[in-house]
Amino acid sequence: MRIAAVSSDGKLINQHFGQARDFYIFDIMNEGYKFLGIRTGKPFCSGGEHDDGELYNAVDLISDCDYLLAVQVGHGAQKELKNHGIMVKITRGIFKDCLYAFYKELETEGLIERKGA
Repeated sequence: MRIAAVSSDGKLINQHFGQARDFYIFDIMNEGYKFLGIRTGKPFCSGGEHDDGELYNAVDLISDCDYLLAVQVGHGAQKELKNHGIMVKITRGIFKDCLYAFYKELETEGLIERKGA
């Protein structure tokens, strides 16, 4: 399962999807998660104004991901993400903590197998 997370500093999930430039990509597996790299795009939301072309580019940039972790995602962006099969998880905090909590949530929901199962 592939995750994109937005961050302004590479340490915290701390950005609105529309204001993000960098997308930190992780694979979540039965044994935890693995950092794959950073993808850089262009923010599409500025002061309430939206650039639909840049929204589409941002979604295309993470189109191989199953989930997006962000502090906030607007309704139009959520719809576009969902149309591409990307689910949204609203969260904030240190990458390690957020990814661990998300991993445990997926495990509880049976979306990944428990370690050693």
